[in-house]
Amino acid sequence: QKITINSNCFENCKYLESFKCETSDLTICQQIFNGCDKLENISITQGQSNGIENEMQNNELVLSKNLFSNLNSLKTFNIETNQSIIIKSNPFNQCQSLSKVRFKSMHSVVFKAKSFYQVNIKSFEVTGNKVEFGENCFSYSNGLQSMKITCDELSIAINCFNSCSELSSISFENLKCAKIDMYSFYYCNKLIVLELSTSTSLEINRSSFYNLKGLREISLKTRNLIIGNKTYNKSNEKDANKISLNGLHKHCNLHIHLI
Repeated sequence: QKITINSNCFENCKYLESFKCETSDLTICQQIFNGCDKLENISITQGQSNGIENEMQNNELVLSKNLFSNLNSLKTFNIETNQSIIIKSNPFNQCQSLSKVRFKSMHSVVFKAKSFYQVNIKSFEVTGNKVEFGENCFSYSNGLQSMKITCDELSIAINCFNSCSELSSISFENLKCAKIDMYSFYYCNKLIVLELSTSTSLEINRSSFYNLKGLREISLKTRNLIIGNKTYNKSNEKDANKISLNGLHKHCNLHIHLI
């Protein structure tokens, strides 16, 4: 069944509290929820041929800038699809009550630069074959407390979680390979333990974990650990024990396990 929701379809529906759509073919245009001051929940479950907004290309679902902006009562957002998902800069701008967000895709999920910049969600979950976080993706999201990432391939860009001052829990599941850029967790001072385990490779910058004042333990487990131009594995495991990272707190213990 094909469903198209045109622009301004629910404009000024003052008593709309929840939106739930389950269909195999959905198109949502810009600004459909303008003035929906009581809208608290959005849940969209989609099949193979869906589109969202007017930007469906190569079986991609795109959330554009300000798509859901100014929904001040919105608390939860859930989307599950067989398409690849692209989240552009701040589609949830000024959604001041948004607390729980979940993305699930059978393919890639790409968060562009500043996708959730200054959006104070509390809980965030993403599942995909490949997950990419752009620069400053969650910068200054001061309400963010927990993050769960499940994917085969992971990329985290520079300053991704910069100044997420309440982030205390981040979990990574089913990783095959991951790349963590510099200053990714800058000023995430409530993180105490950080565990990263991949089955094939893990690439980090020497400043990936710079200035995490509360961090007491980092555990890195992988087959090939890449830092700069050097790769560490079982063949040079002794050298890995000499690795030092920039900006680690003096009480932070670094554990490296090469499999």
